[in-house]
Amino acid sequence: MDKQEQVPATEGDRVQEEQGNTVVEKVEHGFLEQGVRTIALFGGQSNPYLKEIQYLFENGADETSRFIKASTDMLDEEASKHEYYAKHGFGLSVTGWFSAGKSILSKGEPSQAYLYSSPVSFPLIFVSQIATYIESLKRLGTTHEAVLASGWLAGATGHSQGIVSGVVLSMSADDASLVENAIAFAKYMLYQGLRSQETLNFTLDEKMSKSPMLSVEGLQRDQLAKLIEKTKRSLRMVLQMQQQVGGDDLDVEKIIAMDISLRNGPSLFCVSGHPKALNALKETIEKISAAEGD
Repeated sequence: MDKQEQVPATEGDRVQEEQGNTVVEKVEHGFLEQGVRTIALFGGQSNPYLKEIQYLFENGADETSRFIKASTDMLDEEASKHEYYAKHGFGLSVTGWFSAGKSILSKGEPSQAYLYSSPVSFPLIFVSQIATYIESLKRLGTTHEAVLASGWLAGATGHSQGIVSGVVLSMSADDASLVENAIAFAKYMLYQGLRSQETLNFTLDEKMSKSPMLSVEGLQRDQLAKLIEKTKRSLRMVLQMQQQVGGDDLDVEKIIAMDISLRNGPSLFCVSGHPKALNALKETIEKISAAEGD
């Protein structure tokens, strides 16, 4: 069917375009002009993702809401197969949490500890990132294939787990494959988080006082590396003494294992390891800082 003559609307630079039997409103944006190039950059952990997902689900375009529903339904079905989710009683029924918001989310449930645990946060942060991208496309009045063909989207990357979202954008040729690939990778992120939790093998602390990662700021890499080794030696001696005196059955080398896992800036690092080792490292750093008057 022939297009209607383009007529400016009253709100900004808008035109209507007839597609088949449906009239849709398209927003013309200057930064989508030929020659403009952008790169999609996705972040990592520590983002308050649940409110973002809820906002997009309740206020976003139909395509955005459908993606959130399809991906989280798949995640909840997959989660039902594993004890970790059943033990905490919530699974990954995210859209169900929203519809029961007054009785669940308003009471602080699920807990922050559960929401930030890797089996939950890994897949849901990924879902929030892809949903945000889909919503951005809809608000721009364009499609994934169109921004690729025009060269407007010149690349996609990410920090930490955000690299997975970058990969999904890069490997997808159109809107349909974007959704298909995203749902497949959401499942991958669930299992990455679940296996990480199982490997670490410690009970979820509802007070969030235990974590497998410690953020350290203000030290150079070589300084931090020396403190890690110093802490390992001290903690090894303490644990070995506990074994000798109390007969505790401890895997000492597993408990003291920790290393620098991320460099987020010139003097900003993440150290990964057993919570007991990270707590000992934190105490070591605090003692040195106190002695130096920092």
